[in-house]
Amino acid sequence: MTPWHRRTVLAIGIAVATGTVLGTVGARTEREDEDRQARDGPTDRAGDDDIELSVSVPESVPYREIADPIEDAADVVITVCNTGTDATSITATLEIGDVDEPVVLEPDAGDHDTVRFGVLPRELGVGAHDWTVTADGKIESGSLTVVDDER
Repeated sequence: MTPWHRRTVLAIGIAVATGTVLGTVGARTEREDEDRQARDGPTDRAGDDDIELSVSVPESVPYREIADPIEDAADVVITVCNTGTDATSITATLEIGDVDEPVVLEPDAGDHDTVRFGVLPRELGVGAHDWTVTADGKIESGSLTVVDDER
């Protein structure tokens, strides 16, 4: 066989082998995903368009030197809605002042999950404080003002 023929045979053999290997790997990966989901439950990530983020934060709260952590805290409510067809697990992070708090939300398909944070105004101090909530590439932000009614 001439060298040219050998190269042709090798190139065709590699192309055929590669196509076969890729087809097998793709099918195996899909099967592994099905096995993992059956074993661990639905953990597929929803697509960016399948997640809706909403955040509720008061515009202002009064400063109290002696504060009740339940009654005097500014309530930050984070809701993640999953409009997709698979359950998902999303890490939402609240950032305000020195607070950088991640929490995992796990909404089922077509459902939502909500978490509440209580932020004490005395820990922020008097003035305006920017806040940001991120979840799965979505961002909500705003400002919370702590006002001093005691002085």
